[in-house]
Amino acid sequence: MTTLEWEEIATEARLGVRAVRRGFVTKEQVIEAMRRQVEEDLEGRAHRRIGEILCELGYLNRSQLEELLGESAGRPK
Repeated sequence: MTTLEWEEIATEARLGVRAVRRGFVTKEQVIEAMRRQVEEDLEGRAHRRIGEILCELGYLNRSQLEELLGESAGRPK
């Protein structure tokens, strides 16, 4: 696994942690999204980010995702 891939995984994990800390989702919902992500990867499907999966499952809305992504890019809340 490349450094870039590890950084992407770390960013996604932090997004999930931040989403839980902000009360947007539960820990169980993040774990479900991560499980789905791994299953899709193992099936050879295109890799999807945790935020996209959380939105698809209806656990996170687009404005919450954008807010979390803005934080990871260094933009204020």
